[in-house]
Amino acid sequence: MNLSRFNNFINEGRSKYDSSASYITKSIIDKWTKDWKSNNLEKLDAYDVSSYTKRIRKNTSFDIDARLFITNAIEGFEVLQSTGANTEELHGDNSFIIIDFGINPEWLPEYWSEMYMTLADVVRHEIEHITQGGSNYKEGKPSQNDNKQRKKINKNKEYYKYFLLPLEIDANLQGLRFEAKKRKESIKVTINRFLDIHMFTTDEKDKILTGWRERAKKIGGIPEF
Repeated sequence: MNLSRFNNFINEGRSKYDSSASYITKSIIDKWTKDWKSNNLEKLDAYDVSSYTKRIRKNTSFDIDARLFITNAIEGFEVLQSTGANTEELHGDNSFIIIDFGINPEWLPEYWSEMYMTLADVVRHEIEHITQGGSNYKEGKPSQNDNKQRKKINKNKEYYKYFLLPLEIDANLQGLRFEAKKRKESIKVTINRFLDIHMFTTDEKDKILTGWRERAKKIGGIPEF
């Protein structure tokens, strides 16, 4: 294998996904801010909701539904657990991404900028998942079904192990690399902030970083951290 040509291929694909992530992130935040400023929000129980829906057919093929829930029921800002991605292999239809954020209205408008940075990470993270199976699959990416491991992690409450699943390592590395790029800061700063928010023990954090560093060398194009 010509390593130089292979790296060029990988970097070209990454550039395409970054371009898609930039477009989607900006489109979502523009829709959310426009709806908020004009008070053009849907009413859903105790929530004010802004929704963005789009069918993406450039570089990758998937549907995306991004919702911002504005409510006093949330103390600050959260990435809701309903956020995620599925390929058509699992869903039996189109691949899709769901992004659900929640925020307390008192945090707006000051938090829009920070929300944009988190959104950039999440969008790129989920696009990476879309390329791990189905018609969007890219050779060399992890693709194994890890549902059993996920159930075991939840059962044993060993949350940190979730971040060491092969599918999640790649998605986290690409998402955080992209966020660092948007913030114009070192990826080390971005990763440490992310892990500190999750309040892992020192031992758990070290295990995650070790696993991520090993994989980053194989992926290529990830700055040292």
